[in-house]
Amino acid sequence: MEKIDPKNLWALNRSVLALIRTSISMIVLGFVVEKFDFFLKEMSLHLLKNTPETIYESKTLYHYLGLFTTFAGIILCIYTIFYYKKQLRLLKESKAKDDEHLFYAISLFITTFGIVILLGMLFLS
Repeated sequence: MEKIDPKNLWALNRSVLALIRTSISMIVLGFVVEKFDFFLKEMSLHLLKNTPETIYESKTLYHYLGLFTTFAGIILCIYTIFYYKKQLRLLKESKAKDDEHLFYAISLFITTFGIVILLGMLFLS
């Protein structure tokens, strides 16, 4: 095994920290989305003095979307541990390899999440 170049190790650490920040953001976003129906209900009670029916229609969408996003954030955080171990081993063996599928998957997830939120806002309001 060769010695790891510190620049490569620091780059790996930055990538792993970015993945951890992304997973934390996904977990928090999932919680916020899941509780969004509560916010809508409270705002309508205080501003309109009634509860519109669309809140109850959108409650299920926001609930499951929030749970799924939180779960995906947790899975990403767990995957980050294995990603770091694998990349560190490859650096020690001087066999750097990019895991582009991970970044495609994150981008696809965020795009799908945005489309579902947009459709929920268009059709449930």
